[in-house]
Amino acid sequence: MQSEQLPQHIFLIRPAHFGANTETASTNAFQAEMDASQQLTVEETARKEFDQAIAILEENQVMHQVFEDTESPTTTDAVFPNNWISTHANGKVIIYPMMAPSRRLERRPELIGELENACGFEVKELVNLAYFEKNEQYCEGTGSLVIDHANGILYAALSDRTHREVVMQVAEELGYDPLFFTANGPDGKPIYHTNVMMALGDSFAIICMESIQDPAERQLVTNVLKKTKHQIEEISTEQMGHFAGNVFPVINQVGKKLLLMSQQAHDALTIEQRVRWSAYGKLVPIPVPTIEKYGGGSIRCMIAGVHLPKTEA
Repeated sequence: MQSEQLPQHIFLIRPAHFGANTETASTNAFQAEMDASQQLTVEETARKEFDQAIAILEENQVMHQVFEDTESPTTTDAVFPNNWISTHANGKVIIYPMMAPSRRLERRPELIGELENACGFEVKELVNLAYFEKNEQYCEGTGSLVIDHANGILYAALSDRTHREVVMQVAEELGYDPLFFTANGPDGKPIYHTNVMMALGDSFAIICMESIQDPAERQLVTNVLKKTKHQIEEISTEQMGHFAGNVFPVINQVGKKLLLMSQQAHDALTIEQRVRWSAYGKLVPIPVPTIEKYGGGSIRCMIAGVHLPKTEA
């Protein structure tokens, strides 16, 4: 089974260090504060959660590559690689500008070579947009962008971490159309990343429509999703707060569709939602409560989808 939208291969980064990043806390309402005395315990627990997540992926036959985080420099958010890289079916790899200086240390272009050598993917062009940081303009990968690969659309909720100018450059590089809107959390502030309020499959869209408070913008997003024949599955603001929008659809190595989500996200769904969403793929709940609490991101944030073409034999 092939799908332009759903990857059949993903990569993740096992954390060497993990904790609440003080540089990101002001723009991430999902992130809790952490006392310094908790550091070692939280790190150890996060690694256990990560390893359990990998075991669940293996049980469900998801093709994946795990890279180890670096001991130095210390990168407490390295477990979220989707913020610095995206890969595409035309062979392009895009490296993104990130708001927090500490997070820029996570970018590891050498891993692209590993995807080529170890996994047999072909990289035709590397596009590095980190230069936007000089102008304090950011777009944090597939956190900032929910990408409709099949229809060539970039959904982007504007925020301090997602700037129009960078999104426009990504759109130009890919030949895609940007769709801008503003989505607010319960605190009334823009949600830091689009992928906490929206996830896109090949035939469905999980989205917190009530977070898009401008009626014209909400109608625009609705119209485009209907035009591209996506069944709209709405979640509430409360469910979004439990990461029910941070879902990642994949196809496993035997061609079965799966919806990867955290245990917290799964538990926040109604029975009716679980039944409906199961029509799009098997629901695979993965418990990562420590990573969610102190990192402010969930399963989708932990995964970088690989959409690159395979090297010809």
